Amino acid sequence: TATNPTLLVEVLSPSTRDYDQGEKLDVYKEIASLHDVLLVEVDIPRIHHHYRTPAGWESRIADGLDATVKPVGLALELPLRRIYARRFPEG
Repeated sequence: TATNPTLLVEVLSPSTRDYDQGEKLDVYKEIASLHDVLLVEVDIPRIHHHYRTPAGWESRIADGLDATVKPVGLALELPLRRIYARRFPEG
């Protein structure tokens, strides 16, 4: 168990996807230290990025191997091409 997480990554599976994107996500959003939740698709290069703003939680989708995810709570950029390198190798 992590203490005071700022980023949480959840890999979606077909059997739990509805729960992960619904009830479970709602519980995650109650964690005061959390700034970003990434819901990672398995079969396609797509990440649902939920992030905290002063006005509340918002979301965006990073779609395709050329997309990137930029967590608001961290100074980094995550290219989907690298995240999915084993699943979708180039060439």
